[in-house]
Amino acid sequence: MKRNAWNLHAPIVAAFLLAAGLPLAPLPAMAEDGVALARKVYGEVNGALAGMAHESFTAQRRGVEYRSDVKAWRDANGIRKAEVTDRDDSGNVVTEYYYSGGRLAFAYVAVRGFDGKGREVTRIEQRQYFQDGRMVQWLGGMDKAVIAPTDPAYAAEGKERLAAAAFYREAAEAAFTKRPDTVRVGGEVKRATGKVIALTNGDTACVMELEDARGARFVEQADFAICFQKPPLTGRRVALDYRLENVMSEECQGNPDCRKTKRIPLVVSARPLEVAAQQPARALAAAPGQSSFCTPMEETVFACRVGAKLVSVCASKDAARSRGYVQYRFGKPDSREPLELVVPEDQPHPPRAATGATLAFSGGGGAWMRFRRGDHAYVVYTGIGRWGPRGETQERAGLVVERNGRALRSLRCSGRETSLLGPDWFGKAGIDARGEVFDLPP
Repeated sequence: MKRNAWNLHAPIVAAFLLAAGLPLAPLPAMAEDGVALARKVYGEVNGALAGMAHESFTAQRRGVEYRSDVKAWRDANGIRKAEVTDRDDSGNVVTEYYYSGGRLAFAYVAVRGFDGKGREVTRIEQRQYFQDGRMVQWLGGMDKAVIAPTDPAYAAEGKERLAAAAFYREAAEAAFTKRPDTVRVGGEVKRATGKVIALTNGDTACVMELEDARGARFVEQADFAICFQKPPLTGRRVALDYRLENVMSEECQGNPDCRKTKRIPLVVSARPLEVAAQQPARALAAAPGQSSFCTPMEETVFACRVGAKLVSVCASKDAARSRGYVQYRFGKPDSREPLELVVPEDQPHPPRAATGATLAFSGGGGAWMRFRRGDHAYVVYTGIGRWGPRGETQERAGLVVERNGRALRSLRCSGRETSLLGPDWFGKAGIDARGEVFDLPP
């Protein structure tokens, strides 16, 4: 039984328990500046994650017996976020590191355990704020009590957190430069990376023309969404992830009523390995403030601005058919304002919370997810199709409010949406239509 992850944080847990009764004291000027910087970095990074390159890997710190699971995100300024999970039989420790200019700005730690019903719950939290290479504020425990700089654990904890942040940042930088040359998919050997030369939206798939490290050209078929991925992929080197999928046969010649298919290794993800300079900054300038109502410990399934409001679908990261949860949240994009609507108000498992399905049609596809509350329903959706006046490909995303099965209001997303809607997430969370239908609004 591995207990290292929990025992590593035992002194922190003890400090939290001692500090739980402390009142919140006014912050010194330096702490105020550090907290303001951390909040700014936190908002910027999470608001731009969808446009960043990302990698998943494992890493092992010196003197630690186990390997940590790490996810990292990178933009033109280097590593911006690392999420580290230390797994333990009695619960996991999840630490999120946020960087600015290569330095740690904020760290969030959740020490998890299990309740009497075997469900994973957060036992202890800590929030640590940094400025100029030193910790300036430490909030511990579920009540966010201030741990004073005079506490015996304060200096040692700050030093340890900075060392860990530097280790994972360096490990993440190394992970972005290491990719296998080829992968095997369904008996075929496919290239794992390539530079995107051209993208064409075909009848059966997105056709990718790429160039390998030796300059040789090759062609792959990909999910339609890859042709319209933002930021654009043309001219960028990408990591290719494949999955065996059924696509429409060429014999159908694009006829949506044709049922002939063929099974091929389809590119389902093309992740940039070299990030376009300044792209995240432009995206943030267009959409200031919060980008979703999801917390750092949740997954953003869908989020976008609709007029002056923000709509989000948030799920626990362990969401599945028989565990976790998913919620629809709606309100003003300001953390100081209470949410106007949360559906469902409790946290049932995903199949009890919502219905959803994917849509397929010639030259594109879409997905929707419906949350019900009384005689009202709230449907978020995305889609890509040839809806232009001359058959040009266009994208749609937004929210439809229904009452007794009839649409009351349709709101389009302003700016770029964040979305995991589709077969991968639906399959993971156990979401299906259960006989319901939805037509994308014009």
